[in-house]
This record gives sequence, structure tokens and C-alpha cells, in this order.
Amino acid sequence: MYLWKKRIKSFQLLDSQSKRPVAESHSASHGIFSRRRPMGITMGPELIPFLDAVILSFIVCEKERRDSESGPDGGDSGDSGDGGGGDGGGGA
Repeated sequence: MYLWKKRIKSFQLLDSQSKRPVAESHSASHGIFSRRRPMGITMGPELIPFLDAVILSFIVCEKERRDSESGPDGGDSGDSGDGGGGDGGGGA
């Protein structure tokens, strides 16, 4: 079993037994202070058989993160930061 863990600017997918990270998301870079790159997920080859579940569970975690940043009224608060620590929930 795996569990997404929310980090400052990313999510990490941890093996729930060994606590070893097996995948990590990377936020997009707009190329101002570093090279331009799209959002992505780096993962180990052991997850290939579960790729659909990993991607789907990440999308759910990312949507929950974005919704929580938009504020309790559902409106956009203007903050487009990446949030802070805590449990990302979900899992594959």
C-alpha cells in the first residue's frame, strides 16, 4: 500500500510499510529563476503496473490542495503558492 504525503512544494508517494519514497511530484517552473519545465511525477519502475492508479490518486491530491488554497468560500484568494506540510491523503 502507498500513501501520498504533502510536502512544501510537492507530494511524495511513500511505501506505507517501509516509509520509503517511491514517487515524487514536481511543480512547474516558469523559467524565471530556473529552467522552464512542466509539472511532472518521477517514480520508480516498480510502480509501472500501477501507473493509472498513481496518476489518478495524484490528481485527487493536487485538486484537494488547490481547493484548500482557494479558501473556504470556494473563491480564489489570489494565493497560488504550493501550501505546506501535512498528510496528502489518498494512496494507490
